[in-house]
Amino acid sequence: MNKLILKLSIVFLSLCVFVSCVNSDEIESETVIYQQYSLNYNKNENKTKASAIFNLNNKLGKSIILGENVKLLCNGKKGYKGQIIPINIWNFEGKVDCNFSFTKENGEVFKNTIKASDIEDISIPSSFKSLKKDENYTFNWIGKPIQLGETITINIRQQGKGGEENIGSGEILSVMINDTKIDINKIRLKNLIKGKKATFILQRTKSKKAQQVDKLAGGKLKDSTIISKDIMIE
Repeated sequence: MNKLILKLSIVFLSLCVFVSCVNSDEIESETVIYQQYSLNYNKNENKTKASAIFNLNNKLGKSIILGENVKLLCNGKKGYKGQIIPINIWNFEGKVDCNFSFTKENGEVFKNTIKASDIEDISIPSSFKSLKKDENYTFNWIGKPIQLGETITINIRQQGKGGEENIGSGEILSVMINDTKIDINKIRLKNLIKGKKATFILQRTKSKKAQQVDKLAGGKLKDSTIISKDIMIE
């Protein structure tokens, strides 16, 4: 566990170094701001996590740390700030819509809504209980095929022998419209340990343009559903 904490600390320090940030108190009130809002519904926990990030001028601009000169609400509530990267977070019980309201220092207000119902449901079959490490596998999810603007991703995570966490598969991604399956190459499973359980994580994400943007800065809305299941690695 100590090794894991040390590794995470190194990653966090690296993020602090490489993420270029600016405080909103330091920019001109007329400067345009890129907005990105996310809704992530966890089916296992029946909880919704909402988040918001902002960038200077466009999506490639410096990340903005919001100061007291701006107002940001989700469903009428203030969120809390991430400690590592400039992100604003809210947690809600159940599956809920997220209504964001962002007010700049100059009084301009931008309202964007992500509806939980905008994304198709997805589940893991009850019959899916194991993966053979040395074989390729085709995984078929329960739910509609991939729609325009959607991605389906799989991650497989397992605790290593020393207690540290191995990311056994990395991110396995599918964006092919009308696809109903993802092929898992055995190369992705090479770091996993046979005879031990792993967590199989399935996520469906839909992205679209923000409804109200700051002039040409643009913006994005991301709606995700995530579900996980413990399986055996054989």
